[in-house]
Order: sequence, then C-alpha cells, then structure tokens
Amino acid sequence: NASVFKGLGIVPTLVGPITDADYGSDVIHDLKHAYPEEHTIRIVDRFLSAQELGEVFSQTLLNFHPAKYEAYGFGVLEAAALGAPS
Repeated sequence: NASVFKGLGIVPTLVGPITDADYGSDVIHDLKHAYPEEHTIRIVDRFLSAQELGEVFSQTLLNFHPAKYEAYGFGVLEAAALGAPS
C-alpha cells in the first residue's frame, strides 16, 4: 500500500534505462498511479556511474528488481554488494 511508504517517507526510485518501452511505460504508469503527487517518486532512466549507483544504493531500504529479463542479475548483485537487500 503506497500510503504506508508515504507515511514512512519512503520514495520509490526507478533506476536504469528502459529497454522494453511497453513494459517500462507500464511500470512508470503504475508508480505514478500509486504516487500521484509530484516529487513522490524518482525516475532515472539512464545508466548510473559507479559512484551514482553507490549513492542510490546507500539510501536503499529494499531493492525491487522488476526486470522481466536480466541475463546475469547484475542489478541484484550490485545492490547486494552495496548493502541493499533485494
């Protein structure tokens, strides 16, 4: 429930380039529907540098990996390496 996250001050953040336009649009639409107010979600649709990724993961409470296909699971491994559980 989005209201629980809002009450805790948690800002969902979607990071990474969108490689499947339809799926990416659906995920973004669902996030914006759950969080209709401006500035309640963060979308970064590009690759991040190692430093930027480290900064994001250092603030991450839980990494949710919505990709339908990821050949090697690097996103999950990067999160774990930087202390963010998936």
